[in-house]
Amino acid sequence: MARRAGKIIRGRKSPRAIVGIPIYLIVRFLGAIIGRMPLGLSLASARAAAWVAYQLDRRHHRIATENLMQAYGDALSAAERERIILGAYQNLTLNVVEIIQVLRRLRPGEEGRYIELSGEEHPAGVLSAGKGIVLVSGHLGNWEMLSAVARMTSIPIHGVVQPRANPWLEEYLLRIRRALGAEIVMKKGAVRASIDVLREGKAVGILVDQNQRRDGIFVDFFGRKASTVRAAALLARRAGAPIVVVYVRRLPGNLRYLVRFLEPIPAVRTSSAAEDIQKMTEQFTRQLEGAIRECPEQWLWLHRRWRTRPPEEKAAPTPDLAGARDSRNA
Repeated sequence: MARRAGKIIRGRKSPRAIVGIPIYLIVRFLGAIIGRMPLGLSLASARAAAWVAYQLDRRHHRIATENLMQAYGDALSAAERERIILGAYQNLTLNVVEIIQVLRRLRPGEEGRYIELSGEEHPAGVLSAGKGIVLVSGHLGNWEMLSAVARMTSIPIHGVVQPRANPWLEEYLLRIRRALGAEIVMKKGAVRASIDVLREGKAVGILVDQNQRRDGIFVDFFGRKASTVRAAALLARRAGAPIVVVYVRRLPGNLRYLVRFLEPIPAVRTSSAAEDIQKMTEQFTRQLEGAIRECPEQWLWLHRRWRTRPPEEKAAPTPDLAGARDSRNA
């Protein structure tokens, strides 16, 4: 049954879920410490933690190197690759610290102190026409700050999220997102709930830039086929709602972000559902790629985005990383 977060029926936790309690307690403990640290010290600590992970985490460093070589080829030097990879680690650690620090300071109506909006007329125009919006975004910048946009713009945003294996941690993260201003739709059974939201003239937000292991649709992403979630285009087609790409960039300074809405992609509904979904997915993927190219160091290169391959494509040979692996010491 499709469920919105505010209406989740919480039953007994399974014995397996109890194992997640220590992790949850550790997260809450660290969150309490970060929340009491001076802003500058907490951000410096986040960057230091990222540098340690960059030095020690060989597995994800290798994944990021391979991704960048596939995406940019010889256009990047080894030094440029390493700068982007370190930035990707920093983006993750900064995201955690920034959310805690923003929640500590955020007061209703003061979101503008932290967030600069661009292109907000695009979703406003769609909503004024009485239509819902499928907002698509990616793991770029501090994407969690998108939740605060709901209060800034009066856009009723319902984010589709993947339930976590740790229910204690999941409930904690849901509280954070709701505190920022967004409602939540759980991914399992989300199609029906999301269509209801769209038909109410509201917005459904989906992150679309991770590898889709099953039932994905293959579109070009940085010049290579990538298995992409089809739900965004499917919802747009069924509800007749336009798709609007929105993304976050971290700006110079502390706790400053740019949230940019791009021009709407009209919903397409012809006699061929497969072709409609393909076309819309290609369009929003191109827009999202353009956003990532603006600030590649703020994207999640540590994820195996191109892992799932089209059936007709033979396994691609692993790129020669001999020179790249030791490039940090160059």
